[in-house]
Amino acid sequence: MTEGRLETGFARGSYVYEYQRLGIQTEIEAGERQRECLEVLLGVWEKDQDFAYEGKYYRFPPVYPVPRPYQEPHPPIWVAARSAETLRFAVEHGLGMQTTPLREPMTRVIGQLKLLDAIVEELGAPGRPPLAVQRETFVAEDPKVLGRALDHAWQNHVISWHQHHSTARIQRGFTPLDPLPDGSVIPPDELANRLVVGDPETCVRRLLEYEALGFDEYILYLDFGQDQREVMGSLRLFAEQVLPHFHREPGPVRLPGSAFGRRLGPRGAARDAEAEAAIAAVYGLGPTWRDWPIADWLRHCDRAAAAGDSRQCYVFDFTMAPQVKADAGGYIGGSGRLSMISDQGCPECGRPVIAVFHRRALESPSTMRAELHRLMREEGWHSAHAPRRSN
Repeated sequence: MTEGRLETGFARGSYVYEYQRLGIQTEIEAGERQRECLEVLLGVWEKDQDFAYEGKYYRFPPVYPVPRPYQEPHPPIWVAARSAETLRFAVEHGLGMQTTPLREPMTRVIGQLKLLDAIVEELGAPGRPPLAVQRETFVAEDPKVLGRALDHAWQNHVISWHQHHSTARIQRGFTPLDPLPDGSVIPPDELANRLVVGDPETCVRRLLEYEALGFDEYILYLDFGQDQREVMGSLRLFAEQVLPHFHREPGPVRLPGSAFGRRLGPRGAARDAEAEAAIAAVYGLGPTWRDWPIADWLRHCDRAAAAGDSRQCYVFDFTMAPQVKADAGGYIGGSGRLSMISDQGCPECGRPVIAVFHRRALESPSTMRAELHRLMREEGWHSAHAPRRSN
């Protein structure tokens, strides 16, 4: 019907609320199910022949689905990706990536790109997959209109924080604006700096940053609660005074799938198992620590603290990242007591790391990052890029 104009996108979901209503127990299971679904879809679409599948959640004998895709070999596929495991899967399978930093600073965006580049290099991929980024975007010249838009953006931040942490109170279908814990509040001027919100000149300048970082597409998140007339006014200003700054001579279009390049083989399971066991021994983790849901991480941290272990930060090379899903701010768990730090790297060479931080006093992001860097320097992280037990 679209004669080749269709592109497909997938995401595993964001909230425990969603998972529970689909009978999914953890965010890890959601990620596993999504990866199997994509493997099935790629297997069915990529070759004009029978296809069978045997997975953990899905299995079926040889089938031949019809009708076949109009595009060859299939429509471009995009996947919402922030975690190391999903980034790796997208690179291995030549899928386009769409990321949403929500209301996090540009350091988070840059950290994700550094992690992606390290995965691309490790796998020997021909380059980054096609990249798309979505941000809350609002263009206006009246300061009062801009102020109202930022108020709505802040309300979105509060609601989404509680939804991610399973602390949202639902009343008659709505989520009240309950206060956020210390360390999660974003000052108004900082919120304005993080989003693409402002007069046309400001928005052009912000979008040029994303272009310079190598994003192929920018997705406008236009309506986050404002009056519809103001949304339409923003869209009109964007089209008339922002978009013309990005008119370029048409070049080759980077699309996911066959246009991106070959599919890569996955990492070796034997190497993963050996590394998992070594890290478990160093940190005193269980044998299946990479499959731990949030509750297991909290139990381990609490037990370790009760036994007198002063460690708050568990550091992993990006190749062996925990498979725990955090929101864009890095916080996991309904209490906000755990945080995933994914925008930092080795203090000597910048090689990306993933850290799980046990927040005993709801430490601020800057405090957690400072402790992470102190720990890596103290433990000689650069010499081996592997965790060592500190005194």
